[in-house]
Amino acid sequence: MIPPIPIRSDHNGTADPQRDDRILGIALALDDIQHPEALAPMLIGLPSRAFDAATPPLSRLELVELRGPDPVLELVGRAIPSNWIAVGLRAGAHARRGDDPATAHSGNVVHIVHRDGTAVTVLSFPSVDRLILGPDTEIRDGRVPDACRRLLGLPTAPPPPSMTAFVVDSWLAVCAKTATLSPGLTWPEVVSLHPATADGMTSPVLSRAERLWPGIGVEVPTPADIAAATERLGASLGWERFHAACITSRFTPCPNLSTDAAAWMDAGMFARWVQGELPPRELVLDVLDAVLQPGASDRVWATLGLLAPTD
Repeated sequence: MIPPIPIRSDHNGTADPQRDDRILGIALALDDIQHPEALAPMLIGLPSRAFDAATPPLSRLELVELRGPDPVLELVGRAIPSNWIAVGLRAGAHARRGDDPATAHSGNVVHIVHRDGTAVTVLSFPSVDRLILGPDTEIRDGRVPDACRRLLGLPTAPPPPSMTAFVVDSWLAVCAKTATLSPGLTWPEVVSLHPATADGMTSPVLSRAERLWPGIGVEVPTPADIAAATERLGASLGWERFHAACITSRFTPCPNLSTDAAAWMDAGMFARWVQGELPPRELVLDVLDAVLQPGASDRVWATLGLLAPTD
């Protein structure tokens, strides 16, 4: 049976509080499942009959086990039955405080979204009070909320207003990959890998000889030049246009993301997915410190310091 519903201070309320309590009750019941065969990630389908009673049993749900290594990726591009009026995901979750591995915890997450946008999230970890977000109509971003909303054809949270962070992280990732294969890259070589170097910067794209032996008549861009070019490029692209261009050109920057899957996403989900596939900036910078020439690494850090903060 559905467990008693606790008092929750973050319930902002919607137009149907009784329905909200049913959604929350189902989420709590799913979170309480402990027998081993039910611990695999599950897609949760809530047909209309799941809302027939005040405390609907779990037997009225439609549960689809997700066997792949990434349950959220298994949801991407999926079509759901038309009689499902809400969908959700139950899966394992991991959390830690900052970068401290000693604070890592494993637990569960249950997220359910109704077709009208009402959503609830239940997070539970050992020795930590269960966290309940909602039910409310706030649009939360993240892989799980994004995928559940797209299953219902709902829009996700909007993408960032600028692509500057993506330009920076893409550049750093390419630099790290290149320098790992060929350590000791110079600053001109690092500049040549920047996506803006072929897009109208005042300094030309440097030839191989000019990259290896700077100071022979070619002016190498400064960190200030690269920072300004990065912000110009990031502001000029736009996630909506980039998303549409990837679909049209049948290309995505993620090896595990097909163009059909990208088309299933909206621009907000696509932006967060693509950005999330890039390695963490802190990790990449650690790699660059080790494989770039010291002067090149210093200039990379200087470039980042000159950029305006991005979300």
